[in-house]
Amino acid sequence: MGYKSTGNVLIVNNKMYLWTKNSKTGTVVSLVSKNPATQKKLDQSKAEVLKTVNQYQKHCSKAKIQDSVFVVPTGITFVDFSKQLQKLHVTNAPLDSHATKSAGSKKGK
Repeated sequence: MGYKSTGNVLIVNNKMYLWTKNSKTGTVVSLVSKNPATQKKLDQSKAEVLKTVNQYQKHCSKAKIQDSVFVVPTGITFVDFSKQLQKLHVTNAPLDSHATKSAGSKKGK
């Protein structure tokens, strides 16, 4: 059969932490932005995650859960997804401008 993995999502202090069972790395995403357009997208993402979680609610049963379940795990290294995107954007910016200049200079020849 296929590979199965248990995913975990925890939202704390306007950050969403994602990791899988037995993994030593995960992802953290800030859910707050100073840019209104970015904030709108973040709000849409939060809504989509909650919608997905709610789909599985019918399979849930009442249980007493320890407070430790709602604490960001310390044994996992979380990579900041927002910072990774910024690095990607900064890394690609010079390439894009160089490509535009190169294309423009070829037209003149």
